[in-house]
Amino acid sequence: MSTTKLCDIRLSKNTVLNDILKSALIIMLATLLSSALYDIGLRVENILMIYAVSILIIINETQKLFWGVLSAVFCMLLFNFFFTEPRYTLIMNDPNYYASLAIFLIVAFLVSTLTTKLKKQVQISQKNEEMTFSLYKMASGYLNLSKTDEIVKYSQKCILGLISKKCRIYLADEIRTSAEEEVRWCYSNSLACGFREVQFRRNEKRWLPIKSSHKIIGVLELEMGGSEFSKEESLCLETVISQAALALDHSLMRSAEEENILEMEKEKFKNSLLRSISHDIRTPLTSIAGNASFLLESIDTVDTESTKALLGDIERDASWLSDMVTNLLNLTKIQDGRVPVKKKNEIVDEIIAAAVEHVSKRLGLHTLVVDKPSNIIIAPMDGQLIIQVLVNLLDNAVKHTQPDSSIKLCVRNDKKEVIFEVIDNGAGIAKNIQAKIFDNFVTGSGNYGDTSRGTGLGLAISKSIVEAHGGKITVRNAPSGGAVFTFTIPAGESKK
Repeated sequence: MSTTKLCDIRLSKNTVLNDILKSALIIMLATLLSSALYDIGLRVENILMIYAVSILIIINETQKLFWGVLSAVFCMLLFNFFFTEPRYTLIMNDPNYYASLAIFLIVAFLVSTLTTKLKKQVQISQKNEEMTFSLYKMASGYLNLSKTDEIVKYSQKCILGLISKKCRIYLADEIRTSAEEEVRWCYSNSLACGFREVQFRRNEKRWLPIKSSHKIIGVLELEMGGSEFSKEESLCLETVISQAALALDHSLMRSAEEENILEMEKEKFKNSLLRSISHDIRTPLTSIAGNASFLLESIDTVDTESTKALLGDIERDASWLSDMVTNLLNLTKIQDGRVPVKKKNEIVDEIIAAAVEHVSKRLGLHTLVVDKPSNIIIAPMDGQLIIQVLVNLLDNAVKHTQPDSSIKLCVRNDKKEVIFEVIDNGAGIAKNIQAKIFDNFVTGSGNYGDTSRGTGLGLAISKSIVEAHGGKITVRNAPSGGAVFTFTIPAGESKK
């Protein structure tokens, strides 16, 4: 005999013994009370009421009709023995006592039956209330879940808590690749299998399909432990499965919708990029090809100054194309979610000098002023990327201001971060594009300079690089006119 069965037998014996002791004690107390009241003149008919109350107490304590009926028989015998003439015998001289005892037995039986049914109804009502509350609490928990793995873990936890059976949920992708034969059969046929089912009935596990309104989402695996579900457990399980199916279906639909939106955004981005670069590349390429062809055909007749001017135009157009290709390459990496940031301690003065040298040939009649502190600033950064940010901002100022304008590059250190500012004295930035100026393909228009050529990628690339360094970039219009681009990166040490 198993240990579990032995424990159940012992528990049953203890329960019966406790019920006997409770019933005997209550009857004894009722008899003592009746005897005391009888001695002071209480009529014997009223003593029957005391025994009736004791029977109700016994039913309430033992929760069983059997003990109520048995107690009624004992109470009848005790009443006859102690309180009917001749006393202390089971003989009754008065025939009315027989009628009274018969009525007492009938009433005691009816009261016992009704009381027991009422207790059972109360217990059922309490269980239903507890189950309803548990199911409501379980259903409410799904409202805060959106990710598939969270829904799976929560559903498994709910099933274990409600029906005390270990379980596992398999979703479609896992079933197709590495699930057991029983799981695949359940998923393919959309039918339950395993423990006491038609298919795989000798298995100790049961597999149930998780279905939404239009498809099967996954399979629930349950360890049955050799026992079938009760009605309450079946209802709880069906409720959890339906809630899990609904939540998983919404999650999968949301994921598919997000993927479709992402694909649409990528396609939109590619189309915009192609339209932008196809238009912007044509002009410098046409200029380079035309100037090179003219020089090739007229090299012997063109004077030195004209040749230098043409070569300068070719050099500027080629440099512009090179910068655009660099921005496009970095943009591709950003779109793939991999901004290449390799930080090391850099001297900020050297970064500024490299950026200024890079844009010096494009300044023309512009005046560039660099304002930096006397102490040496060292900060962790990817030097090449920060140089590109400065070049993009300076080049942006050159393109969107008048040829004789002044541009100022300021740098300062406030211990926690290094602050860079590029300030121009142009017309400033129109309010309608300030909020989106760092988006892709946004170019200057309106109050912000002229409409010189550009893909609108420089500021977007700069924002991505700065944020990849843990900093931020902003723009505002200066009170005296012109635009102020500010970006920060976390600071390192500074030396005097």
